[in-house]
Amino acid sequence: MPRTHPLLAAPVAALLLSLAGPADAIAQTPEDEASEAIDTLRLARLHFDRGEFEAAVEKFASILDRPVKLRTRDTLHEGFLYYAFTLFLQGKPVRARDKLQFALQLKPTFEPSPVTTRPDLLGFYNDEQTIYVTTNGEGEQLLPSIFPELGETPGGGVVLRRRIFVPFFGIGLRQLGHADAGNMLLGTQVFSLATNVTSFIVRVAYINDRTPRGWEATYIGRGLNYVSFGVFWAALIVDFVVSISLQQYYKRHPERLKTDTVRTTARYREPPRVVAGPGGMALTFW
Repeated sequence: MPRTHPLLAAPVAALLLSLAGPADAIAQTPEDEASEAIDTLRLARLHFDRGEFEAAVEKFASILDRPVKLRTRDTLHEGFLYYAFTLFLQGKPVRARDKLQFALQLKPTFEPSPVTTRPDLLGFYNDEQTIYVTTNGEGEQLLPSIFPELGETPGGGVVLRRRIFVPFFGIGLRQLGHADAGNMLLGTQVFSLATNVTSFIVRVAYINDRTPRGWEATYIGRGLNYVSFGVFWAALIVDFVVSISLQQYYKRHPERLKTDTVRTTARYREPPRVVAGPGGMALTFW
């Protein structure tokens, strides 16, 4: 029967414990960390509701002080909003304003419930929201522009979907969030192109008609042909120049990108997930 020398028992046990520690740490995935951060957020909210402000601040700080550990716009907004409310109730308005700025960048138009929110907190929030919206507008900022660490986290965070930018027919303007301008230019280009084709067909149809009616139709068709041709190319050039200019502008100032564009281009990147069910294995891609 093998035996271990008493002098070697303690070092061997310490070695085994040291080897076991890193293995547990390596086993934790980004998804596990995100799940733990959400649990911490719920616990912080519970402390806030109970009036345990010191404990709430400690929990909020553990997941929201850089680098942030939450991964979605909703959870980040909730965390910073109640982090600011907790600091305000502690009598720390300057720090509260600093934290509330992050919540306002995430959701500038959010309105707390006047029924469940204390009047003093509601007044504090409304005053800061008015100042922020007046200065910065109502557009939501891209998450990586606020929290760069989200874009650097492998397997998580928020990234921009790569898509082809088309600076014609109003597509580029709609991609940049200027739907009204894009639709107007698209309508102008389509209408002028349709008019050009129609006038050309009219000219061909009456080209051999030597009657006064034929001459008039040919004359009108030729005029419409020239005018619609010029309008089409003018609208196309304006569309191209404005789209490219705005694209370059938003590359330099991503925080000023329109809200609807942020919402349509943002997505969450997660690894494929395999789940066993009654009908077999299901593979989910994000």
